[in-house]
Amino acid sequence: MKMSRLLMVVALATLFVVSAAFASPVQAVEPMMQDVRPGYGVTGIGWLSDYHPSLRGTPVDTRVYYLDSGVPGPTLFILGGTHSNETAGIMSATLFVERAVATKGRIIVVPYANQSGASYPDTQHPEIGFITINTASGERHFRYGDRRTNPAHQSPDPVKYVHYPTGVEFEGNESRNLDRAHPGKADGTLTQQLAYAYQQLILTEKVDVAFDLHEAGMMSRLANMVIANPKNLDYAVIAIVEMELQGIVMNVEHSDDQFPGLSHREWGDHTQAAAYLIETPNPGQGSEDVMNPDIVNHPVAPLALRVATHIATIDAVLEAHEMMDGQRTEWTGMPSYSELVKSGLGAYLR
Repeated sequence: MKMSRLLMVVALATLFVVSAAFASPVQAVEPMMQDVRPGYGVTGIGWLSDYHPSLRGTPVDTRVYYLDSGVPGPTLFILGGTHSNETAGIMSATLFVERAVATKGRIIVVPYANQSGASYPDTQHPEIGFITINTASGERHFRYGDRRTNPAHQSPDPVKYVHYPTGVEFEGNESRNLDRAHPGKADGTLTQQLAYAYQQLILTEKVDVAFDLHEAGMMSRLANMVIANPKNLDYAVIAIVEMELQGIVMNVEHSDDQFPGLSHREWGDHTQAAAYLIETPNPGQGSEDVMNPDIVNHPVAPLALRVATHIATIDAVLEAHEMMDGQRTEWTGMPSYSELVKSGLGAYLR
C-alpha cells in the first residue's frame, strides 16, 4: 500500500512538472527529471555530462543508465528521444531501463537524448503536450516534445546551418536538430556539444553496437526502416530477412554519403561501433490536418506495436551479429513482440 501511494505521488508530481514546463515560455536551465523508473537490472546511473563536463547544469544534460551483467561480452548502446516527438523510441529505451536484466555484456541506455526538445510542445501538434499510459501502478505521463532543441536554450537560428566538420549547409533551424549535429563539436552550440557528448560516450565505453531509435510519418518511405552504416549493412540485411520470417516487415538502406550529421553515419564512420537507426510510423508526424492524433492507441500503428517493432529489430540485429561475430549482448526480462502487441505497453511499465 505504501509503495502504491508513493508511485501515485511520483506520478502526480511528474504531471505537475510536465504541465508547468509546457505552460512556461521560459525554461529553467537545469535538466528535467523524467518519469523513468529503473528496474532490478540497472547497476549504475550517471549523467551525459560525465562525458562532456560543459553540459553539466544545462537543459540538455540527461540521465545515462547502465545495465552490467558482470559477464564479459559486447557493449550495447540504445538512444531514445533524439526527437522528443518520436515516442516509440523513448518508450522502447524506457522499457529497457525498467525491465531488462543484462546476462552477457553491458547495455547503456539514454531514454531522453535531447532534454531541451522535451521541454516545449511539438511545433506540429502543440495540443498533445504529453501522452498518458495506464499501468498497474496507475496513469503515467510522458512528454511529447519537439524534434529540435528549445529556441529558448539556443538562438537565434542562423540563415544557414553549416554542418561541422563537412561544411554541408542545411536550413537554419536544423542547427537545433541533434540528428544533424553529429559527430558534434566540443566548443560548438548547445546541440553540437550534445552530439559531441554522445560521441565521447561511445568512444569511452567502447560501445560495440549502437542504436538510435526514431519515428517517421505514417506515409513516409522511412517508416518501418533500418538504416545502417555501410560497414555494418550486412547485419541489417540478415536481420530484416529473419524478421520477415516472423511476420515483421522492415526495410533496409545504408547511410547516405551526401547527408552528414546523422547518428548512423557519423557514429559508424568515427567510432568503433556498428551504428544503426530504426524508424517506425508515428501517427503524430506528417498529419498537420489531424488535431490531437492518437499517439498511443492508433488503430493502425498503436504505440505498443511500434515499441515491439523497435525491440524486435534490436534483437534481430544482435542475432545477426552473433551469427557473424560469434557473440552478442544478452538480457532477460523484456516482453516479446507478441506479448507487447497483445497486452499493451502499460502491462510492462512499472
